[in-house]
Amino acid sequence: MISRIERQVEILRIIEETGKVLVSTLVDLFAVSAVTIRFDLNLLNSKGVITRCRGGAVSLSPLAKKIQGSTSYENKNSIEENLTSSAIKLLENGDAVYFDPKMASENLTTCLSDLKNIKLLTNGISVAKQAAEHENLELILIGGKLCTKSMAFHGHQAECEANNYHFDKTFLVVDKFDCRVGITTNEEYKSDLIKALCENSSEIIVICKSINLGKSHCHIIANNQKISTLITDKGIKEVDVEAFKSSGIKRILSE
Repeated sequence: MISRIERQVEILRIIEETGKVLVSTLVDLFAVSAVTIRFDLNLLNSKGVITRCRGGAVSLSPLAKKIQGSTSYENKNSIEENLTSSAIKLLENGDAVYFDPKMASENLTTCLSDLKNIKLLTNGISVAKQAAEHENLELILIGGKLCTKSMAFHGHQAECEANNYHFDKTFLVVDKFDCRVGITTNEEYKSDLIKALCENSSEIIVICKSINLGKSHCHIIANNQKISTLITDKGIKEVDVEAFKSSGIKRILSE
């Protein structure tokens, strides 16, 4: 019987040689429980030497090492964190959802922990990294052209893949939102993907800081027909409150 440290060193060697390993394979190899193997993999993942994935772990390629170090949520302030947490509270067991890459946050893993049978699609690597920690969640990461600034996939391939799914809820984090105009963007290369996501969703939930309400970009993505909810902070102006009352969009104010 080898020690825990020896086993973890051997697991690391196997992953480095093969690129990927399954929990079930390691259980058979070391004759220990799946719980023990998951503990080993989670520990190695926390040390940044492997990356956990559904059912096992993968090695850190040069790109994976860049991904492993990408934490797009590190610079989020408390308002943005609270907005994300408020959004996740709208999830229900069994939902099929899309998460915007900007949904990544320090609270994401904790907020997802009590949910079951969630099917989560995203094009954001940071979101995928956090969601992959939950075995009661089916994660789908769509591919395409990687934007290294946002660490998210976009382009024709991502759009085509998004068209293969239907979502109960689509969560979009936007930096400007005017309910009289709809969802807009100033980055045209993102527009086709977001259009596909909106068209294939029963419900759209928009997340935007109050300081950026009543503003819009030049590229229109979707009107307000499917937008059910706006999540914003308590700094919302009275003029924006009245505008949203008229639009029929529900407002949720985060702390």
